[in-house]
Amino acid sequence: MTATGKVMRCRAGKRHLMLGKSSKRRRRLRGKVEVSDTDAHRVLEALPFSHRG
Repeated sequence: MTATGKVMRCRAGKRHLMLGKSSKRRRRLRGKVEVSDTDAHRVLEALPFSHRG
C-alpha cells in the first residue's frame, strides 16, 4: 500500500521458468502495478493493520 492509499501488487508470471521467457517479457514483469478498483476493497479487508478496510 502506498502513502496515498493505492494498493499495489506484483505482476503474475514471474515465479519460475524465467529462462524460457524472452527478455522483453521479463522486463515487462518487473515492478509493481496498482490493484484494480474492484479488488482493492478485498485486499484492504484482508490486511490486519490497514484501518481502511
